[in-house]
Amino acid sequence: MIKLFGSQFIAIPVCLIALGGCSAKMADPVLSGNRVVSSDTDAHKIIGPTADKTQEKYAVYGAQAFSRLQNLGAIATAKSAQALAILQGASSGDAPADAAAPTTGTTTTATTTATSLTVGFPLDLLGHQYVFGAVVTGLSDKKNETLGRLKLTDLTPLHVTPRVFKTSATEYIFALTGCVDKCEEGSEENVLMTIPILGVDPKTEMVALDLSALGKSLNLIQMLDPTGEYTQLETKTAETVKADFSLSTLVFDVAVTMTPKGDPTSANTTQFTTRWYLRLSSSFDPSFVARNATPGVGFFMTERATASKIQRLKKPRALKGVGDVQSAHYYIKNVPAEYRPAFNKAFDGWNKLGQTLFGKNILSYEHVEKTDPRYAEIVAGDARFHVLEWDLDNLAPYGGLGPSLANQHTGEIFSANVLVQGPKIVELYTAWFEAAKKAEALEEQGLLAEAAAVLLQAKREIDAKLAAPTATVELKLGNRLPFRTPAQDPTLEDPVMAKLEFEKVPKGYTYEQYMEGYFEELVAHELGHNLGLRHNFRGNLSATSLTDKGKVSSSIMEYLGRDFRHISAIGKYDEMAMRYGYLGTAPTVLGGFCTDEDVPSDANPALSAECSRDDGTNDPFSFFLDRLERASVYLVAPGSADAPIWTAKDMDAALTTMLTNLGIYAKNSSTVASKWTNFYGKPGRPRNATTVKSYVLRQVQNLICSDDLLAALNEKGSMSAKRQTLDNIQALHAKTAAVMTKVGAFTATELECDN
Repeated sequence: MIKLFGSQFIAIPVCLIALGGCSAKMADPVLSGNRVVSSDTDAHKIIGPTADKTQEKYAVYGAQAFSRLQNLGAIATAKSAQALAILQGASSGDAPADAAAPTTGTTTTATTTATSLTVGFPLDLLGHQYVFGAVVTGLSDKKNETLGRLKLTDLTPLHVTPRVFKTSATEYIFALTGCVDKCEEGSEENVLMTIPILGVDPKTEMVALDLSALGKSLNLIQMLDPTGEYTQLETKTAETVKADFSLSTLVFDVAVTMTPKGDPTSANTTQFTTRWYLRLSSSFDPSFVARNATPGVGFFMTERATASKIQRLKKPRALKGVGDVQSAHYYIKNVPAEYRPAFNKAFDGWNKLGQTLFGKNILSYEHVEKTDPRYAEIVAGDARFHVLEWDLDNLAPYGGLGPSLANQHTGEIFSANVLVQGPKIVELYTAWFEAAKKAEALEEQGLLAEAAAVLLQAKREIDAKLAAPTATVELKLGNRLPFRTPAQDPTLEDPVMAKLEFEKVPKGYTYEQYMEGYFEELVAHELGHNLGLRHNFRGNLSATSLTDKGKVSSSIMEYLGRDFRHISAIGKYDEMAMRYGYLGTAPTVLGGFCTDEDVPSDANPALSAECSRDDGTNDPFSFFLDRLERASVYLVAPGSADAPIWTAKDMDAALTTMLTNLGIYAKNSSTVASKWTNFYGKPGRPRNATTVKSYVLRQVQNLICSDDLLAALNEKGSMSAKRQTLDNIQALHAKTAAVMTKVGAFTATELECDN
């Protein structure tokens, strides 16, 4: 094993540490002038130093320029005597055993194109500590939601040290060494990956690297679909298509092109672009204080450290000669003009809290227009920036997504992103709002069947557009470096629509008013993730109103349905969590938080029923009971002689959600009911846990066995209408029994009706 070298300090001005907080004092890092693209095959450019005065310098060579320089002898070939002598002087010794194998241990037929860039890494930066990783920043398929989920997939940041090792008398390799799991300063290192050395530039003392090898090793076809049965794609080429340097970070794009399986010459290709980065560890904020988790608040935790730390942005502060510096500066892309005020309000809401906590704003932001020369260069997932993007390029099954990258030793978030599936959200919510308004008008005219038909048709159309991909995808660099796919992680995503149907349009709201509130809530929620906060599904238990903004939950990190989320806002829990994460103030209320792993299900019903992703109001039990009653009304269409429009199959997912949550109240009452805060004290409710189960059974039976259902059945004017109504009632009973027995709440016999 290789011991970590000590960090070597490179002077970085204080405004760089603030990352984006001193744009008036330095050149715009997005337009650094250090960018080289593969189409410039004759490029031979030294990139860096930038205006931040760092001493880092890298070289980038276009394919033709590199070949010409090698032919002229300006770049010594990797096995030439001149190159070997230089590499020997820079070598850390013989290669460890774990460096002998190929980078990932995965074979691939991918080739490098004739335009792929080569990057020169300075030998004097060997032995320095970097943070290294990659983010999938783009894919060419704009319609495939399964592949669209791969956007912002990332390799969790690794703390690495670049080294050169000798593998034989005539061969050296460039390696990144580091620790993968249970890491801390001074941990022993393994060779994590190797990159081929193509030559050495004696004049600049740089080693020329084939960085496209990372793309060839990242064989997407083997990761997504080893047999090719699902994607029917195979990897054709991998090339380094762009390199850039700013903010002490070298980034380079590797594009992997895939073709239909068995047809490598096909013009029908799918391309994935992964932005890799190397950032000097010394560029992180030296005043950042690592903080442990504490009960009562939920932060994301570092994954690779021995002692995990909470993840968060830097605290805003005042810097002499610079002024106030925010925690992060966001570049906002593609948001339509009509929704920008709502997005701005989301940022302003966190800044209002920042003024309370720090006397300063937390976040700064700007909308970047397509005409802005920076537009094409600011990409969500770039490790140098914070980006919020209204995604016009790729479809995905979520509504919002808020992943970030963090220093695994300290928890300092250095890049945060928000993706919003804006076009999809607008399409779906327009359809829901129009249908709900039309149904409301029909109901007021007494045309209940027509109203139900409108809602059902809208539901079916929305469901068809919401059909989530069933397959999951996995990316892995070798056997030990898995990529994280945020869009498959329920702790990071915001569903585009709540599971439960039957939500009505809030009274007194136009579509424009509702969507302003919706987008403000969605963006504030995702920014909360960027600030480090996890979901809090107990926020609604503190609701004091069902109609007043900011009073429907104590936390913006809650999930709320369509009838509440437009009035949800940053609340008291969020303030308490921020006080701990950013100021170190211990939480004063420990019972107001639960998160994703605390949510009970039929597979794990022993957790508290009061921790649910699907509820609303401060009384979840009544909330689900009310939704079940609404469902039963649709199933029998009372007051009508006609057959009901809806069937139990139409509301299968909603019934499963409602009945599961109600059943969990009964299932775990004997073990966790004593910890419930919002169940007892209501009229008719049990006073202790001993009678909760029988109470739940009565309430469920009162609905599914109600005389009102039979009365509706008798109202039907034809045998076919009676048959359909009876089928629905029986289906409701069967569904209730199936869900409740799966949860373990009741047996089918216990749920039988007396009538």
